[in-house]
Amino acid sequence: SFNGVVGARTEKKGYCVAKIIVGGEYVEGVGGGVCQVSTTLYNAALCAGMNVTCVKNHTIQPSYVPPSLDAMVNSSSSDLRFINPYTTPVFIKAESDSDTARITFYGAEPEYVIKTVSRVVSRTEVPEDKEIIDSEHKFVDEVSPAGTRVRVSYGHAGVKSEAFLRYFTKSGALVREEKIRSDNYAKTQGIVAVAP
Repeated sequence: SFNGVVGARTEKKGYCVAKIIVGGEYVEGVGGGVCQVSTTLYNAALCAGMNVTCVKNHTIQPSYVPPSLDAMVNSSSSDLRFINPYTTPVFIKAESDSDTARITFYGAEPEYVIKTVSRVVSRTEVPEDKEIIDSEHKFVDEVSPAGTRVRVSYGHAGVKSEAFLRYFTKSGALVREEKIRSDNYAKTQGIVAVAP
């Protein structure tokens, strides 16, 4: 259990405020960015042959991973869980630097080389932007002329997608392909702030 190991994401534990997705929109929240870690762990677990028992997609497609290969977590209702199916233990090493997260599984070598595949089944158009009058000057500078426009967020197309695991022999021959999930990501409007 990702949540069982990591625990609640709170400022007291050192988590910072960053972008999180709530109700199909990006907002500021404590622990933003943690899903990039759970997603990295999820993809490493798949390629290591773990049995994933619980995973959930985001409401909108994240930019850092192909669709249907994300793992959304929060402290209350969404977790990433997997089981080691092997008779020997595995060791999981997680490391990061300024812009890279890396997770490696160590253990008995699996019978096959496992690779993930993402396929988009359908995609909607990106909806038109939503304009907001920025009376409180949260996004547009107070000295900006009336009508000045500042992009707050970009819109997203709605996406229906699927993910598969492909199993290869050590020599590179494809043995089988297995569908592991289907997901729907909502379309969202971009937001543009306009100076009053």
